[in-house]
Amino acid sequence: MNLTAPAYPPALAAALAQRPSEVPFDTLLETSPDALIAIGPDGTIAEWNEAAEGIFGYTRAFVLGQPATKFLAPSPEREPIHKELARSLKSGRGRLIGRRTEMTALRASGGEFTVELTLARAAELGPMAFTVHVRDVTERKLEETILRKSEERFRLLIEGVEEYAIHLLDPRGRVLTWNAGVERIDGYRARDIIGRRFSRLYTPEDVARGKPEQALMLAGANGHCSQEGWGQRKDGTRYWASVVLTALRSKGGELFGFSRIGCDHTKRREAEIEAARLTKELKAHLQKRTAELQAARQRLRKLP
Repeated sequence: MNLTAPAYPPALAAALAQRPSEVPFDTLLETSPDALIAIGPDGTIAEWNEAAEGIFGYTRAFVLGQPATKFLAPSPEREPIHKELARSLKSGRGRLIGRRTEMTALRASGGEFTVELTLARAAELGPMAFTVHVRDVTERKLEETILRKSEERFRLLIEGVEEYAIHLLDPRGRVLTWNAGVERIDGYRARDIIGRRFSRLYTPEDVARGKPEQALMLAGANGHCSQEGWGQRKDGTRYWASVVLTALRSKGGELFGFSRIGCDHTKRREAEIEAARLTKELKAHLQKRTAELQAARQRLRKLP
């Protein structure tokens, strides 16, 4: 296709002659990596660039003069958006004009694919003429689908964990996610904790001392923060909590939240306290027995 001297329809050629000369239309057609389509007042295709040929698979010669709606939103189950596109082209008004819209398009091979379409009025081409910028977003949509499924699997995995209370927090410390471990350890259901500040997991004394805010500050500065101390359940009872708070940053380094993983180590703490008590008692007992033995030796030395 020769775009340096395109054979425009007479009405389009006359209109283009009146366009500002800063960026010639044929230059836009030739250099754009995305499909650029001109649609005349009658809704038929008046221009179709090389990128459109590559994306759709139809040659310019084939599509010129054909209805634009034949190639955009062709699928029957997408009839509402098909009608909206046709209505916008016919009336010059509608929710598609001037906005990015995702819809299905048709390749020459017969396959459908997802495009991002921007429909704009082209007054210089006529009162009901339009230019259409079309971008093939099939790969992006596939990546989004894969990411969404991966996130869903991760969410289901995390929500099912009962041994650890796992939260995601926003930068201000408000709870964004919940898992079964939160309910088992802290006694909070999703509706009780999501959207609330994570400081309610601390004792009132620690809240008054600013321990939650200190944890966020340390994690933000150092990447993570580990704490051990008394936590408080929804019913007011306490348990010995072991917590790791990790800062979450974008690739650019922007902080967008924190992860908080907590574990109930009350039994371990109780065992440590009991072991310390027994050790103290044993030490006292040994000291007493040692003193008694020393006293007995002294008495034996004094015997005749």
